[in-house]
Amino acid sequence: MELLGEVKRRYPEVVRMVLTGYAEMNVVVKAINQGEVYRFFTKPWDGEELRQALRKIVERLNEDRNRVAAVGAQLLQANLDTVMALAEAIELKDHYTKGHCSRVREGLQLANGPGVELGPRILPRPGLYQSAA
Repeated sequence: MELLGEVKRRYPEVVRMVLTGYAEMNVVVKAINQGEVYRFFTKPWDGEELRQALRKIVERLNEDRNRVAAVGAQLLQANLDTVMALAEAIELKDHYTKGHCSRVREGLQLANGPGVELGPRILPRPGLYQSAA
């Protein structure tokens, strides 16, 4: 139980399962109630039940990963939108730089066009940040 508690404290994202030949019900109940383990198997365990539990864990981890990726993409887009709004606000304030942000954006769209291979999401931001500066 101490090991499970320490793993939970240090690595809360780790899914914990226990496979044991020793099963005292109060230990099992305590571990489950405290959220220390996802599943608890005692000998002899059913191989298919164990495989099914592992499949569910993998599905849950994949769903979590997809959710994190979607939120990351939303944050990236929000950041880009904010930089664009700032760059355009600066453009409106200074008639000497009017249109610069649009020209940078159009140039980047041309550079990122079909058949052009550049680093992923690296090129657009420096130009936009320069425009906003």
